Amino acid sequence: MLKEVLKLGLGLLILAVFIAIVVFFGGDLY
Repeated sequence: MLKEVLKLGLGLLILAVFIAIVVFFGGDLY
């Protein structure tokens, strides 16, 4: 249970960081 929660939290953290990077660069990656 705890490992699943940590894995989910880590996934959300990575997703949040990815979105932050895309927003920071103003979508220049597209």
